[in-house]
Amino acid sequence: MTHACVKPITIGNCELKNRIFFAPTTLGLKPEEKAAKLSAIAQGQTALIILPDIPVLGSGSLQNSRTFAAYQQLISQLHQQGAKVSAQLHLSDANFKAMLKWIPALLTHRLTADQLRQKLNDSAAVTVNQMREKRIREILAAFGLSAQQAQAAGFDMIQVHGDRLIGSFSSSLINKRTDEYGGCLENRMRFALEAVRQVRQHCSLPIDYKLAVRQINPDYGKAGVLEQNLDPVVGWLERAGVDCFHVTLANHGALTDTIPPANHPAFSAEGCFLKFADQVKALTCKPVIGVGNLRHPEFIDQAIESGRIDAAAMSRQLIADSDWTAKLLTGHPETIRYCAGCNQKCLQGLMSHQGIHCIYDQKRSDIQ
Repeated sequence: MTHACVKPITIGNCELKNRIFFAPTTLGLKPEEKAAKLSAIAQGQTALIILPDIPVLGSGSLQNSRTFAAYQQLISQLHQQGAKVSAQLHLSDANFKAMLKWIPALLTHRLTADQLRQKLNDSAAVTVNQMREKRIREILAAFGLSAQQAQAAGFDMIQVHGDRLIGSFSSSLINKRTDEYGGCLENRMRFALEAVRQVRQHCSLPIDYKLAVRQINPDYGKAGVLEQNLDPVVGWLERAGVDCFHVTLANHGALTDTIPPANHPAFSAEGCFLKFADQVKALTCKPVIGVGNLRHPEFIDQAIESGRIDAAAMSRQLIADSDWTAKLLTGHPETIRYCAGCNQKCLQGLMSHQGIHCIYDQKRSDIQ
């Protein structure tokens, strides 16, 4: 049996050996541990690994020679394992240094994670609404320079992160500016569109846009694009140079909304965010990447064959079993270890500064 999800796909000028991607995931691990985990996922025949949270400015940006060299080495390692690699470019909208004063209160439970999230959102609003136009131009130029450096480092694709700072500019809940970067929808999207244009002007790599969708009734997400506004936003992004759309729920809410556990009231089902992909798919002929509790080959195959999505991005499932794709290719899907959606060692590990792991890790070490 040939599964639809392991058939090749071409995005822009990038040929991918199958349609299984590792979603951008902050791992919270030491460099050598991160490289080992990503290499295992690449060895497991995952076609594309999206490296997350690459800032366009600062010491962590690709304009820093040490950072550039570190990414160059990691990309080479993943290429040797047969995977293509995408750079997720972004800039934070929160003043994390200013937020450090709240960490003791969080650790002593005088402040909840949701309360800290609200403070981060308040910080994002200050960042967006008080940013001078000169600073905006500097950041937009940095998106272009970072894309140029990404291509030089060996990346195969660029993902423009449509949440974080871009998402806050896009959102009417956060963006209260009265100049050309605020007010009407077109003005609020101006920052995102100019960032994409900068990337397009500075490199020839395909551009994947992480389209963060905000839902109302019930309300989920704070930043990003309201689902009722996807048309005309999708068309604007296409014309700016986007080659595919990675569609997900907007962030700036509870982490358990974007990384939903098995008991989430709204997003517990497999393919929980595909309803947003459906809306984007109706508006574009570009490839659409679906995310959200994707686990089972049969479900993903059906979503691809029915035209809902063109590729699937998974995070927790590939952390639970890095050989997911290889097991399909070798005819042994019955041996796949399925993510339980417990969030115990992945999300909780990240929140407790231990890094992302999996409940299966201990079982694997016991077997060995």
